[in-house]
Amino acid sequence: MQYIYLQRKELADGRLEYTYHFDDHGLSPNNLVLRNLFYTMLDTAGPEVDTVEVEYSDTAMAKQLGINRAVEWLQVMGAADGEQKEYWKEGVLLSRTFCAAATPERLAYLHAMKELDEVYRIRLLGDGDEKIHLYFAKTLSLRLDRKKEEIFLQLLLNRNVPHKIL
Repeated sequence: MQYIYLQRKELADGRLEYTYHFDDHGLSPNNLVLRNLFYTMLDTAGPEVDTVEVEYSDTAMAKQLGINRAVEWLQVMGAADGEQKEYWKEGVLLSRTFCAAATPERLAYLHAMKELDEVYRIRLLGDGDEKIHLYFAKTLSLRLDRKKEEIFLQLLLNRNVPHKIL
């Protein structure tokens, strides 16, 4: 059985951070085990999440998802609801970022997501603090209070996510 490795780190504020590095394994970001890891993070931190922050590239999303699905994804996530920030380099638009309220519809949409690499970066925040961060299909991390650690670990077992904690 192949395990995924989660790095456990104690943060200065007393919280814990569990991080999965995609490069540590040969698994696709769309692998069921990794999706279950993401869903477990959502189940653990979801009740505290009040803001969704998304960074994306118009071109990359259109190529990967097709224009209709990309537009739908952005609409559901609230791209039109919040202020967009653009990141340019040498006259080229690299990406856009927006924040929107973490409505039950948006969280349910994320919970049904089948491809973790649909966008560049997703951050889920609660009271301004980062809870979940999916970063460019390079890392996936969860920050939680110590009292929620046992819940997270039990949910990993319930979802049959084979893991080792480093």
